[in-house]
Amino acid sequence: MFTSAQLLNMLSEIASTTGFIGVVFVVAALTWGVRYWMEPDHPNSFILDSMFFAFAAQCIHTLEIQGQAKLLMIGFLLLIFQVLVVQNHRWTTLKHYRALLSECVLDPKNGPGVQVEVEFWANMLLRITGTDFFPALYWWLATFTEEPRERARETAVTFISNIQTKCLDAQLKTWTPELLTVGPSPRRTLLKWAYLVLWLVSWICFFFVIKQHAPR
Repeated sequence: MFTSAQLLNMLSEIASTTGFIGVVFVVAALTWGVRYWMEPDHPNSFILDSMFFAFAAQCIHTLEIQGQAKLLMIGFLLLIFQVLVVQNHRWTTLKHYRALLSECVLDPKNGPGVQVEVEFWANMLLRITGTDFFPALYWWLATFTEEPRERARETAVTFISNIQTKCLDAQLKTWTPELLTVGPSPRRTLLKWAYLVLWLVSWICFFFVIKQHAPR
């Protein structure tokens, strides 16, 4: 059983820990919001950005605590793994665009020049739309404005339907923004859970670092 003093001390410790973590999270959200306001068509991944903030704050506190190098290393590895997951999201988006463009090739027997052109236009589409993260977590922005990825896909469709090329047929003119959305797949589901779990575990790791440093 806990005494009243121990219970109050425990509650104070939790409040101190979660309060600091809350401040870091709010700063991360505000920073992301400012960057989105400056570049509304290409918002960064909030999950990855907030992990950078959590890791930076974790580094600062780790320097003040003896014997917390393991938690710092765990936080660093989680961040590296998340970067790899984000790269895989990007690769999956590019692969989807390649597949769509390959269906529009007039004559696949034209040789490597066709593949070079497909690769070129796939990369152009990716630069316009950005990575199709899953989950994107941009749905709430639709309350204030058009969802940024939808707006970018509309721009991409307008762009690709007006290109002049001898390798791709008129199917390009029938594309819709929805066609550019990467569909569900086992790989996509795996990336989704890796994306969310790594983000959650990184903040839990940050919580334990702050907890160790909380006044007792």
